[in-house]
Amino acid sequence: MPSRNPIIRFGFTLVELLVVIGIIALLVAILLPTLSAARETAGRVKSLAGVREMVTGYTAYHQEHGGSLMWGYTPPTVNGTAVTVEDPVTGLTFGLPVADRYPWRLAPYVSDVWEIIHIHKTTPDRPFASDPFGTAFSKAYILSLDPAFGLNSVYLGGHQGSLFRGFTGADNRPNVGKHIAFQASEIRRSSQQLVFAETIQYNAGGLGSTSRDGERPGLFYATPPRANGQRWTVDDNGDFEITSGVITGLPEGRNGDRAAVSFFDGHAEALLPAELEDMRLWAPKADGFEYDFVP
Repeated sequence: MPSRNPIIRFGFTLVELLVVIGIIALLVAILLPTLSAARETAGRVKSLAGVREMVTGYTAYHQEHGGSLMWGYTPPTVNGTAVTVEDPVTGLTFGLPVADRYPWRLAPYVSDVWEIIHIHKTTPDRPFASDPFGTAFSKAYILSLDPAFGLNSVYLGGHQGSLFRGFTGADNRPNVGKHIAFQASEIRRSSQQLVFAETIQYNAGGLGSTSRDGERPGLFYATPPRANGQRWTVDDNGDFEITSGVITGLPEGRNGDRAAVSFFDGHAEALLPAELEDMRLWAPKADGFEYDFVP
């Protein structure tokens, strides 16, 4: 005989499924901004810690060199002597183009410098003592490229083409007594003197950042808003506008709208573009917000 017991089926109705999906979508919409903000904050904290460690190494450098500030972007020779750097691990000595940027000068003073300056990408391979010199040189060169943080070399330490006289031979002498500071004693406002800044490289003409595997590449120098003419400004919305016709290292944050920067007294901050437009942060001899120089 047929069973009189009803068949009971367990499951959701279409309406119930739609309600559940709607609730999940709402929760995702609520949580995504929170998760994004958390990632942004974590990235900024990491950048601030790194740039603070870098300025500590920068300080150790000039303390060990009689108060002379670390050179920034150098010509091939300074005062008639070829510019070289030494790898503190392998003991190898490198000339240009490895030696004309700051990273290898900073390396002996910051133990994890390569992880810090390549915080935005995978750290390239380091040279080994067992490498043929050509291989070691190539590795050293690649390590010096594309740092996440740029040095304020236009106003501190020297920058080829504007703060050194000439380009070859004995004419490559620092422009002592000008707008550039070559000695720690020339820094008048240590807590306001910007040294390193989170930096993103933009193409000539400000047409947009270059792309390397979807990353936003850095540059070894941070471009100030004014350096023998206007280089960049900030519009009414707080966004950068590049006015320079050359490659620019824009002090732009990778973790939100604030860039991690470090100062001569050793502290670090995350600053907005409008705050970084003040030339008194960049030039030791700046006497106002719109200070500029003529070489």
